[in-house]
Amino acid sequence: LGGNHLTLRALELVRATRPEALADVVDTLREFAEGHALSTDLLERPRLASRAEWTEHADFHTGALFAFCCRAGGAVARATPEARMALGRYGRHLGRLWQGAEDLSALRHGDGPAHLLARASSARPLLPVVVAGEVDARVAVGWISLVRSPALASAERLGEALRGSGLVGLCRDVLLAESLSARRALHELPNSLQRGAMESLAVALVRAG
Repeated sequence: LGGNHLTLRALELVRATRPEALADVVDTLREFAEGHALSTDLLERPRLASRAEWTEHADFHTGALFAFCCRAGGAVARATPEARMALGRYGRHLGRLWQGAEDLSALRHGDGPAHLLARASSARPLLPVVVAGEVDARVAVGWISLVRSPALASAERLGEALRGSGLVGLCRDVLLAESLSARRALHELPNSLQRGAMESLAVALVRAG
């Protein structure tokens, strides 16, 4: 309900200040809905998500949100259509990067089993699980089992399988590619302190993972 109130308020603000951006808001909300549909499918038919499904899920969640926020910032600043498109591409790749780095960091530095358990309850694809499951069948089996019957003991066993799979290097390859794509998108923009900060953020997220 709180999310619905915030969305309604955001729509009211857009209508009052930048009515031309209303279509962008609607498109972003549609992406969120499609992301929920993918999550439901993964929950109802438990399986190890492919890399393409992980990318799609990230795009429909963090990617869609970051892309909209970056385009909205461009609209407020009266940026050219080309600059707004570049900002949107940056946000899309940054969203993927953020989601992947967050999950990798949680498994490496946080409470890994609790993180796995929380994500499995909604069948959200995790980049570390996806890439590790491609090379270690135990990870794929463990993830499917955890989605079907969430339990801390199962999450701990999956965490052990992940630690032995070399997932850090596999994930870093994906994160580096998204970071590079995000920074390339900014080449459409003139050099500035703001652009430099955005490039630095894309680099820092890889290190955070």
